[in-house]
Amino acid sequence: MIKSIATIGEYLIEKENKTPLSIITQDPKTKYIIGIVLDKLDREYVYETIRLEEFDSNNYEKYLYRRGESQGANVTPSCIITDIDKTFKKKFLHWFYDNKINNLNDEEIQVIEGIKITLELNQEKILEEIKKVINNLENNEIKNGILLTLIIKENNKIYYLKDFKLFQKILINRSNIRYYTKYGLQAIGKNKICSICFKESDSVYGFTSDIFPFYTLDKSSFAPSFNQQDGWKLYPVCSECALNLEEGKKYIEKVMNLNFYGGFKYYLIPKFIHLIGKNNFQSVLDLFEIYSEDPSFSKEKKGWIGDLTFTEDRILELLSEEKNFLTLNLIFYEKPNPKELKILLSIEDVLPSYLKKLFQTKKDLDNIQIFYNNNISFNFEILYNIFLKSLEKDKSRKYYIDAVRRIFTGRKVDYEIILFFLIKRIRKNFSNNINTKEITLQGFMLLSYLDKLLILNKSEIGGNMGNKLNQDGYSEKTEIKNIADKIFKEHSSFFESDIKKAIFLEGVLTQKLLNIQYIDKKSTPFRNKLNGLKLDEKRIKALLPQIQSKLEEYGKNYYKDIEKLISEYFLKGDQNWKMSNNEISFYFVLGMNMADEFLINKTMEEDMNERNYQKKI
Repeated sequence: MIKSIATIGEYLIEKENKTPLSIITQDPKTKYIIGIVLDKLDREYVYETIRLEEFDSNNYEKYLYRRGESQGANVTPSCIITDIDKTFKKKFLHWFYDNKINNLNDEEIQVIEGIKITLELNQEKILEEIKKVINNLENNEIKNGILLTLIIKENNKIYYLKDFKLFQKILINRSNIRYYTKYGLQAIGKNKICSICFKESDSVYGFTSDIFPFYTLDKSSFAPSFNQQDGWKLYPVCSECALNLEEGKKYIEKVMNLNFYGGFKYYLIPKFIHLIGKNNFQSVLDLFEIYSEDPSFSKEKKGWIGDLTFTEDRILELLSEEKNFLTLNLIFYEKPNPKELKILLSIEDVLPSYLKKLFQTKKDLDNIQIFYNNNISFNFEILYNIFLKSLEKDKSRKYYIDAVRRIFTGRKVDYEIILFFLIKRIRKNFSNNINTKEITLQGFMLLSYLDKLLILNKSEIGGNMGNKLNQDGYSEKTEIKNIADKIFKEHSSFFESDIKKAIFLEGVLTQKLLNIQYIDKKSTPFRNKLNGLKLDEKRIKALLPQIQSKLEEYGKNYYKDIEKLISEYFLKGDQNWKMSNNEISFYFVLGMNMADEFLINKTMEEDMNERNYQKKI
């Protein structure tokens, strides 16, 4: 991952002919700047005024802004205003007292001292005038941020920090120092191999993790030989590669930093195969850049087939169209603070051809009748709905991330784990009288997606149990039988046993009864017999005669063909079911939610009443 970031940075530096100064300068992204203007008269500085300007986003380098330590001053006297007094005194003015300004000659030190004296003498007046300027701004303008910086006026001409070689030198020196100085120690290796470019360098540094904080040496126990000064041995980086990392990091933060369902963030970082042409390199970066400016362009230019990961992240499908001259790294992360990057999941070396398979499988599933008719389209929100909205929140986060990893790497996903979280979510909806249809079909779609990718790890539980119905003469051909056969054929890998078919159809029959009860009584008392959808073999077998009895009692048993089919499947199925209770419950509720596929020859009005009711549950 780190080498890929450095490679991107190296390419951009060469392409744009960037200087070290432009690489290490950061964009504060504020709306305004407040400049403390000092008039230079010979060798002395005189405070003149406070100058308010709109922030120049196209030329932000002129402010030489770069963050420093959270409790100290920045690298240069440019800082974002939070609390006015604290920012001025602790961030701005304190910068001139900082003893970390190294490698300055006597003349340069005198310049710094001269500016400091002027600021000290006028600090009360400066603070008062800054507050006056800010008080005249609207609240929304203040919220967008204000940068406080130093401006020097000489011969009636305005100069910013970048206009002075002194401040350029300070920025470069301090930026280099932080690569090897921390905790009052220095971590430098002499004449060692850089871990990124694999070349021997005069010096390699040990604290470059601050650029991209994927590891830490905050405690000596994390360092090689428990010595923080040996930090360079953990991940030695030369000065040139450190700059490449700086530039690469800025780029991926801007165009490769994406969103994922569940509130997760991830970096999508291309890793290019060695010796590819610059045209291929640039063509991939162009996709990121154009997409970051206009996410909708993919639909017109590439024939977008639907979102897989997140509404905004269509870039993945565009990359799936590329040839395998690159692989993709997906780095899921959290940032507890700006100095820490907590990697939750690292998925490496995903080929574009495999991404294409993920999208094509999604497209195939979206067109299956049961999903298409119910406006259900596959994406990772389904996974999020099943895992992170379950009752097992502590477990769900872990399994959700693991399932994402397995899908992107083509590794097996455990069938029973999916069922565990899915049925909990369904039962929760059922007990709260919330419609279970959407989450049930979403769950079935997820299982189908994994199955079509050949990564659904089904155990012997629920395997081949009993003979399949003979399509030629096992049961007489009826309209219901034809509907059932079509469903079982379309989803054949999930209906490989007669017992599963029987449980599914019993769910269909149950829903038909609930529909009739609601139409007649505006209530569904038979729901209480379903035990909150916590079903097992004993309950399933006991329910069938109860359903038949109730239908006869209402004088509306239109479903004898379904009842006959259920009985035949139970009789021919293996008497040892080998199904978990979660699986039994899922097949039953799946049947309930596909009941409107089984219309019989009643009046149109009765059929529509059933459909309209079922939408409510």
